[in-house]
Amino acid sequence: MSQEAPLTPGIIIGAGRYRIERLVAQGGMGRVYAAHHLPLDQRVALKEMALANTADLQAAKTAQQLFLQEGRMLCRLRHPHLPIVFDAFSENNRLFLAMEFIEGETLAAIRARRGPIPEQEVRSWLEQLCDVLEYLHGQQPPIIFRDLKPANVMLQPDGIIKLIDFGIARLFKAEQTHDTTQLGTEGYSPPEQYGWGQTDARSDIYALGKLAWSLLTGQDPAREPGGIFHVRPAHMLVPPVSPTLDALIQYATALDPKQRPASTAEFRQLLHQPVYSSADPSQTQITLALASQPTGSPTLPHHPQRTGRLLFGSLVAILLLGSLLMLSVGHRLSPTSTNIMPIAQPPTATATATATVSPSPTHEAQATVQAYYNAINHRDYQGAYNLWGTSFRHTHPYQQFAIGYANTQQDIITIQAITPLSDGTFQVGITIQALQQTAIGTTTSLFQGFYIVGLENSAWKLLSANIHQIR
Repeated sequence: MSQEAPLTPGIIIGAGRYRIERLVAQGGMGRVYAAHHLPLDQRVALKEMALANTADLQAAKTAQQLFLQEGRMLCRLRHPHLPIVFDAFSENNRLFLAMEFIEGETLAAIRARRGPIPEQEVRSWLEQLCDVLEYLHGQQPPIIFRDLKPANVMLQPDGIIKLIDFGIARLFKAEQTHDTTQLGTEGYSPPEQYGWGQTDARSDIYALGKLAWSLLTGQDPAREPGGIFHVRPAHMLVPPVSPTLDALIQYATALDPKQRPASTAEFRQLLHQPVYSSADPSQTQITLALASQPTGSPTLPHHPQRTGRLLFGSLVAILLLGSLLMLSVGHRLSPTSTNIMPIAQPPTATATATATVSPSPTHEAQATVQAYYNAINHRDYQGAYNLWGTSFRHTHPYQQFAIGYANTQQDIITIQAITPLSDGTFQVGITIQALQQTAIGTTTSLFQGFYIVGLENSAWKLLSANIHQIR
């Protein structure tokens, strides 16, 4: 933040147009004032960025560019859930945006004051956020907000939501594969905002899911024990949350963008599905029909020290049954939990017999690898260790195994191919993007290889592995 002092109440700036009333908020490299637009006799908000005395000149330049981008962007947007920008000007080495003054309270302040928010309120807010995100994503080129979180959403006294602070929004460029600037908020930003790809509309959908989870549970997703990309099912923390909304959150926060809702319209459609109580045992499984998803489903896992050890991570488990692909939220649960949570119609009065379909050996092999990474990403090292066969456990003491993952933050794995072998085992090919904390900060590495999976004493086990770093 610049060392420039805040503007004094009563001072007039902007060629005599604005009188400062009070400082409303400040942080980073900017401040927000309540001001009076004298010619219009109207209260406005003045967003200021001071440029002088900034230690990091590159950071100041980036912030200035983002600030001007925000002004240009907002000047041409008109939507009930966006603030209206009146003016943009500079004065005494400070930049200002004059915009509609929004009375209300941020959702972050509401969460801090009230704790977990009832589901119906959260659904109402999500509905409004879907409205404004559809509008932004429908621009040409699409506008990606990239910092959707409770602190950037204002609730007015009349119940209307306003999306505020467009500081890091960007225009989507289809030819780019990665974002040039990595910005966002830990706990709400998806993996692609950490350099693992380009942000698009699905990045905002991920953040929308995290925002919903945070409001329902009253907790900060950045402090979840499973890491910044994983949240436990909300109903585990707040039982009244319905499985339907919980399933939608897990779907929206999949690590691989291809496994999230393809658009805000799809998210909204699923939001309108019937609500079931998590206390109703007949609705412990809900069916979320996904029209088209790749069979190689990334899961999150692993760590960079792969010499003599193996990779680990988390899970976005996709089970392929016939032509129906269903999203599992088991990667948010313990490795022994495998709830399939999608969205179905409520039960009819006439009971229908349902045949039990046993998983094929191919699916069992895939599920074993995914359960292993799920355990690692949830720091359940003993559970992961127990998935190894007897030979591995005899030659690798548990403590040595667990220490190998001390610096691992998250692993994202993609199942590449599953090949049956002549001895009845299966070769499960994987690619791993590893996120690890090192002395120089967070680093990412890419690994590739395979596991050999088979039956041992009637249980599916990892028998061996061949993993190597490729980047």
